[in-house]
Amino acid sequence: MADKSEEENKENLKNEEAENLSDEIISSSDNETLPIQESENIEDSSDTIDPALFTGKDTLKADTENMEVHHHGHHHTQHETKRGWKSYFWEFLMLFLAVFCGSLAEYGLDHKIEDDRKVQYIATMISDLEQDTTLLGESITRFKQKGIEIDSLTTLLSAKNIKDQSAELYYYGRLASRFDFFTSTDHTIKQLENSGAFRLIRNTEAATAISEYYAEMTSTYHLQSNTNELAMEYRSTAYTFFDPAIFESMVNDETNNVISKPVGKPLLMSYDKVAIARLSSTLHYIKGSRLVLYNRYIFLNKKATALIELLKKQ
Repeated sequence: MADKSEEENKENLKNEEAENLSDEIISSSDNETLPIQESENIEDSSDTIDPALFTGKDTLKADTENMEVHHHGHHHTQHETKRGWKSYFWEFLMLFLAVFCGSLAEYGLDHKIEDDRKVQYIATMISDLEQDTTLLGESITRFKQKGIEIDSLTTLLSAKNIKDQSAELYYYGRLASRFDFFTSTDHTIKQLENSGAFRLIRNTEAATAISEYYAEMTSTYHLQSNTNELAMEYRSTAYTFFDPAIFESMVNDETNNVISKPVGKPLLMSYDKVAIARLSSTLHYIKGSRLVLYNRYIFLNKKATALIELLKKQ
């Protein structure tokens, strides 16, 4: 009986050891399953793990996914850029229109200022021309009278009773060399030329008429200069005929530079016929130059009057 009990105990021990071994195997199997699950969890959360932690195929796959994500992002930015250029275009167009309109406004203002200056220049030029017509009218009257004076002196020098006409000879002899030449009022035209503002006169007809009128002044002044030279030549000859003391009594400060006829019959310093003929010849050239200037003054007066009317229309 004792032997049988011992055998049953041994058999029980073997059964317990087998059960313990089975539990250990099951436990070991459970422990090995846990890391697999954790690994699966790690793979599932790959979106939150740095791609640099992967190796091999996993790393290549992560890089590919990142490239795809970056590629899609590039298309998105390009799409936004295209939409931005449209916006930039409209902004540029609006800015361009603003600048363009501003330029037009500035141009219009400049144009108005130039028009105002042109009107002012034309007004002052009309005033200058009106003054010219007044001066030319006076010169025409004086030069007409000067012709009478020169003709009278020429006649007296050739008279047979020259000694009886001595008072008239002194009077006309003193007047013959006195000339009061015309001088144009050219303040406005000088301003236009010096400042370059003549371009403001855009009307071709008006600009041409202005240029032609003031161009006539050059030749007019030249004729006046020639006439004055002839008058100086006459004086250089006349001093041998006329007594300067008699001339002094005829015109001085007391007479307010007005020539008066001398009293009595003062004698000439010489009655040489050749010298008298030379003096008469000089008077002849003065007479011709005076006539040219007289006609020139009439011409300028008509031209100035016409130019005034033309500018008033402008």
